[in-house]
Amino acid sequence: MLSSMFVVENTFRLEKSNHARVQAAISILKKTLNTDLKKVCFVHNTRYLIPGVAITIATLVAISLTAKQMTAAGFMIIWLGVWTTGCTLLVSKVIGAWRQSGTRLTKKGGAVFLPSRF
Repeated sequence: MLSSMFVVENTFRLEKSNHARVQAAISILKKTLNTDLKKVCFVHNTRYLIPGVAITIATLVAISLTAKQMTAAGFMIIWLGVWTTGCTLLVSKVIGAWRQSGTRLTKKGGAVFLPSRF
C-alpha cells in the first residue's frame, strides 16, 4: 500500500491531483484486509443469529396457537417486541457513552444522564 502512494517521493499531499494514487492505496488496503484479516478480525456471527431467529419465530407461533385470548397474546407479542428493542437500543447507547467518556470518573456523568436526553 505504501509503495503505491510513495512512488516518486517520501512525502504525499492529499490533493485532487493525487486522487488516483489514493484510490489505488484504498483498493490495496481493502484487498489486504479481505484476504489476510477477514476470518481473524471481521468474524460475522450469522451462524448464531439464524438459530436465535428460528427459535423466536417458533415461540411466537406457539404462543399464537396456544393462546386462549388471541387479542391479548397479539398485544403482548407486539408490546414485548417494542420493549425489547427499546431496551436494547438504550443499553447500547449507554455502553457507547461509557466507552467514549474516557478514563476520568468525572467524565462518566454523561453516560448516567443519557436516558434523559433520549
